[in-house]
Amino acid sequence: MTNPKYQVFRSIDDGQFYYRLKAANGEIVLQSDGYSSKKACLEGISSARINARFDSNFMRSEFLSNYSFVLEGNGEIIGSSEGYADFLSREDGIYAVKRDGITAPVEDLS
Repeated sequence: MTNPKYQVFRSIDDGQFYYRLKAANGEIVLQSDGYSSKKACLEGISSARINARFDSNFMRSEFLSNYSFVLEGNGEIIGSSEGYADFLSREDGIYAVKRDGITAPVEDLS
């Protein structure tokens, strides 16, 4: 087990900045779309911290037994999950974002 954390990194493929939230078990529970600057990416993390407090900001979906969620704020997607095999695993992922995403520190890998 490790401490939960946001990791900021720059893609070598497109040069954009991304964040991912790693839970205590090391699993990635939330990841962003690309940002053109590190500053914008860090603002995305700030938005995730604020919006993770409210269950109504988690949009749950299921398609062909693939369960996932997105975290929204002000009508925009802030981050998305990977696919889960079942309902309970998805809910555990949401719980991890609610629990860890509010206070997790940022690790800059860029």
